[in-house]
Formats: sequence, C-alpha cells, structure tokens
Amino acid sequence: MRHGGACILRTSTRAGAPWGVANGAFEIPSADPVPPPGGQTSAKPEPKGESPCHRQRKLPAKAAYRFQYAAKFICTSNIPGTSQTTGSFLPGNYQTVVNVHNPNERDVKFRAKVAFGGKGLISTFIGDGLGPDEVTRFVCADIREKFGMNLIHGAEGFLVIESTHTLDLIAVYTAGPVGQGVASIDVENVRERRLPIR
Repeated sequence: MRHGGACILRTSTRAGAPWGVANGAFEIPSADPVPPPGGQTSAKPEPKGESPCHRQRKLPAKAAYRFQYAAKFICTSNIPGTSQTTGSFLPGNYQTVVNVHNPNERDVKFRAKVAFGGKGLISTFIGDGLGPDEVTRFVCADIREKFGMNLIHGAEGFLVIESTHTLDLIAVYTAGPVGQGVASIDVENVRERRLPIR
C-alpha cells in the first residue's frame, strides 16, 4: 500500500504470514526521485505492471530464508579392533534419516548443507523446494550422493536446512549391534530457529 511517500506493508499473526511484524507495519522509504523546481522530473516511467511498492517489497536473496533447522546427523559405526572406531559411541552401527514436510498451502524453497567435526568438513548449500504437503528426506547416503563428501569412516555432525517458510522436520535415529538388526529407535522434532532479515 502506498502512503505519504512510503510503502506500508501490512502483516498479520496468521500461520504462514509473510515476513513482517505481527499486527504492525514496515515503512520502507520511497525510492521516488525528488522533483526539481517547476515539478519536472527526469525519472524513467514505471515498468508496465510494476508499482514502486512492488519493487521495494522484493527481499534480498539472503533474507529469503527466514527459518533454520539443525538436525543431529549420525552416520557411523564403532567396531573395536578396526580402523572404524570412534570415542563418541558405544560399539554398534548408527544411522539417521531426516524427514522434511511442507505444511503450508504454498510452495516453499529451502536449501541444505551438512557440517561435520574437523576443519573444512562443511558442504556447500544445495537448493530444493516442496509443494504444499509434499515430503522429502535426507539419509546417510546423501552425504556422498547429494553433498559430494566421501567420508570413509562415517560421519557425525549436523544437517542444516534453511527455508523461506516454516517446515516440519523429524529426525529418526536407529542403532544396533554390528552385523545385526535394529536394537533401538528414537524420533525427535528438530527445533526451528528464526533468522534475522538482512
């Protein structure tokens, strides 16, 4: 909405509301040129179908991701007497799957990366998206197949996801003795963090 040389962006507290302050407004200074004496201006005409408010509402790419999730990601084994050992876990096999669900009635863009202990063991972000009510998942094999990291002795770290709108993230952890089936399973909700608008 245009008012007094500024764009007023109304917001609400409803679920999935666009960025803003609940029940308040942002005022973005107008980008309109100040007319010189005589009322003349050399400003270029507005592009067809695009108002000044519409232009000013566009968020920088970095600010588009408003929510962040960091899920513990465990993909390793501890086999005593071999090179496949770790001091972090008791002997056994450990696997993780992280399920991602879009609860919104609109498409949601997100990006994901993995970060593990040790200098430089952080992947670049990969972009993806989900339609309304769609689901995807991240498993241990994705460390190599999606993120391009070949960790011979397994990995222990985090899967980090940033999204334009809120998502449901559930992490499922399974463990069992070496050479046997699942002995335990744990299901965890991944906490949501709001990122500042830059």
